[in-house]
Parts: sequence; structure tokens; C-alpha cells
Amino acid sequence: MVSQATALEEFDAKVAAGMEKHCKTKESVTTPSNDRTNAGAFLSVGVAESILHDTETEAFFENLPKAVEVTILSLPEKINEHRDMGKTYDILEAYEILRRQELIRYPLEFSEELPYADGVFTYEGREKPFTKLCTLGAKRFAAIYTSDPFVLTIGCYKGKPFLIDTHPVAPPIGNGNGLLLIGNDNTPKVWMSICVSLWQRLRHGGVDPTTAQSLAVVTQDWK
Repeated sequence: MVSQATALEEFDAKVAAGMEKHCKTKESVTTPSNDRTNAGAFLSVGVAESILHDTETEAFFENLPKAVEVTILSLPEKINEHRDMGKTYDILEAYEILRRQELIRYPLEFSEELPYADGVFTYEGREKPFTKLCTLGAKRFAAIYTSDPFVLTIGCYKGKPFLIDTHPVAPPIGNGNGLLLIGNDNTPKVWMSICVSLWQRLRHGGVDPTTAQSLAVVTQDWK
């Protein structure tokens, strides 16, 4: 097992708590040696762009952990001198910095799917993202979910939902590293499992129940 300051761990066969029936943990994500303090938005934009470019291969889920690893290990050192590491950036601010530094290969568009002020743990704050994810899951998509201070990547490819959390995840949800959850199939039960994992993550991470949330679908801008 490599240390948390080097690269991704080996495949973790343990399934996230409560997710055994519907999701599996493909691989845990660890902290790189270069400093990624407050780099969540940058990493999520980089991961989303990588997903958009790499989903044409048959071995998508075999390649996904490596794509995440490359982004985590290489991106912070490229952008750290161009950002205030004491500041938390939203995804549009992060994208503009990445674009100006020519670290984005093609222009991206972001479409907000949760234009509401509901607290993340209210009934509406849970029902709306669940319903939206079920709808988006009808076809392939990649999106960035934000509820301060967490930024995660959520998507669906060939009927399999996935969630990527590059933040260290403490027990009982994780093993101290990040998580890549992959759903077994594209059903409301699976999406609910993904959402429950997300809500557990936010709750254990100390997110205030009144905190707002965002779900921005990422697409390539061909204009």
C-alpha cells in the first residue's frame, strides 16, 4: 500500500458502509505529495474534462482510477502559483484559471441543475438532487456537485452511475482516503444509494444542514 502522500492506493475491495447491494468501491483516492489545499474545484473540473475525453473507450471504468490519479498528482503543481491557496474557489473561477493557463484542452460549459436555495439536508434539498440525477442518468453525463467545502464529481456511463470523492474520507464511510463509487446498474435504487453515500459524506464532514448545494453538468463547448 502506498502512503497517502504519494499516489492512489491499490484497489480497495471493501464496499462503502451501507452500499453493498448497489455500489462497489472501485479504488480509493489518496493525497498527492504536492499541496492541494483548497484545490477541490480545480481537481473536479480537471477530472470532469478527463472523463469527457476518455469515455469513448470500452475500458472506461478500468481507466477511470488512472485518469483521476493523473489529475490529482499533476494538476496542483501546475496551478498553485496561479491561485490563492488560502481561498476556496467555485468551479467557474477554477475553470477560468485553468483555461487561462491552457490546462484545459477544449472549452467547457457548465449547466446548473439545482437553482434552488434549499438546505442540503432538508427534504427538498435531498429530493431534488435525487430526482435530477435519475433524470440525467438516462444518458451519459458528467457533473460537479458542490456543497461547501466539498466538491465531488458525479456521472453515469453505459448505465452505471459513479461518484468520485478526492477528499480524505474517514470511517465509517471510507478508510481515510477518497472514494470512487460505481453503481451496479442505472435504477432509482442505485441512485438513492449514491445519494445516501453523498449525504453521509457531507454529514460526517460537518456540513451545516442549511448549506446550499450545486449540481453543474459539464459539457464540451463546440461553439
